[in-house]
Amino acid sequence: MILTKNLNPQQIIFIIIASLVGLVIIFLLVFFPLKRKYDRKHYRFNYHKMLYNIATLDDYYLIYDFKFKTDSSHTATIDEILIGEKYFYIITCLYFEGELTGKETDSSLIYIPKIGARKYTDNPLLETKKMINALSSITGIDKSMMLGVILVNNNCDINVIPETRKDGSAIKDNEKIYYIVKQKNFPKFIKRIESRDIGTINEEQLARVVKGIDKLNRRKR
Repeated sequence: MILTKNLNPQQIIFIIIASLVGLVIIFLLVFFPLKRKYDRKHYRFNYHKMLYNIATLDDYYLIYDFKFKTDSSHTATIDEILIGEKYFYIITCLYFEGELTGKETDSSLIYIPKIGARKYTDNPLLETKKMINALSSITGIDKSMMLGVILVNNNCDINVIPETRKDGSAIKDNEKIYYIVKQKNFPKFIKRIESRDIGTINEEQLARVVKGIDKLNRRKR
C-alpha cells in the first residue's frame, strides 16, 4: 500500500500517471491479440457484412456462397458475387496475417506469416480466373463483364508484382481484370471501377441473369 501523506503533489501525480499508463499498456497487450484472433475467426462474416452494406446502399445485387457445377463431376464455390451497374465482381475472401508476395502470373504465391515459416499457397488470382471462365461458360455472361477480386484483411502486406504485357509494359488499371484488395480499400475500389467510362448493364437483362445464377446455386440443394 502506498502512503500518500508523505508524498508531495508532483510524486502523487507521477504515480497516478504511471498507473494509468500501465493500465493502458496492459489493455493494449490483451486487446490486440484478442482482436486479431476474432478477425481471423470471423473474417468471412466481416467481409460479407461490408459487401452487404455496399449492395444495399448502391442498390447492387449480392450473391453469397455460390456453389455451381463446372462439369458433370466437379463443383466450385465462389465466396461472393457482387453485381454493380457495370461489372460482375467475382470475389474470393481470404485472410493472411503476414506478407503475401510473388508475381500475379506465378502458379503459387509466397505467404510469410508474422509467426512461423514461410509457405507456398495456390495463387488465388489464377484460381479466380478459372472460376470466371467456368461461370461464363455456364451462364453465357461475357468474361469482359467480370472482374476477379481477392479480398484480404487490412493487416495483410501485399507485395505481389503486377502482370505485364508480353513486351514488358505495364497494364493500366482500367485494363486490369484481376485485383487483390484490402477490406478497408474495397468501397473506394468499387466506386473507382464503377466510374469507368463504359455503358451500364441493361436492368431487365441483369434481373434475368441474376435469377438464372440463383437457380444454378447448388448450395440450396
